[in-house]
Amino acid sequence: MCAPTRLLILWAIALAGPVMGSVARRQNEVAAASAAAAAAAATPEYEFIPSPGMPSLESLGLSAADLFNKTWVDELFKDTPNPVATTSNNGTFSASWVASCDRDSRDLAPVNAIRACAAYLWALNRQACVGKNHPVQFVKMREGNYHAVVHGISVRSGPATSYCRDCASPVYWVADHCVAGCDPPCVAGGSEAAYGNGDLIMVVSGNFS
Repeated sequence: MCAPTRLLILWAIALAGPVMGSVARRQNEVAAASAAAAAAAATPEYEFIPSPGMPSLESLGLSAADLFNKTWVDELFKDTPNPVATTSNNGTFSASWVASCDRDSRDLAPVNAIRACAAYLWALNRQACVGKNHPVQFVKMREGNYHAVVHGISVRSGPATSYCRDCASPVYWVADHCVAGCDPPCVAGGSEAAYGNGDLIMVVSGNFS
């Protein structure tokens, strides 16, 4: 091969190098974007997170999409009166617990996820929800990067029990009355007694994950 020809070949390779490198980088960028899109598609916008000892959604014939259906959830609670705390022993009205909102806390939960928690407890109907003198997790939901968690706490010397359905209305009450702001998402937090049971308190909170 004569020297001029060899020089032309080397010059062509030198010109092609940056172009090939650019193509390779572009291919890597496309592959990375595709992987990110696939990961996003695999991560649902909302999620039911099982709590210890509590039924699965499958056993209730429900899905997370059902629980996050605002129209359906609002329909469930449209005729539910505001919770009234009464003692579990004698059924009389009690001032043992006053509903409260926690609007200034950083540990707030997305309103839609709180509603979903309420719908789950409602679906459990007459299953017993038992609170102890330490927080017992009844249900947890995720919406985007936020969680909503509902704990039951007994304010008597021992456990306090209500139908899970009676634990649902105070959770819905927090979502409906304790909105702290809408950045978005709209967030809330607070506590209220189980319907008809001033010894069992529902505490609604959340966290960013």
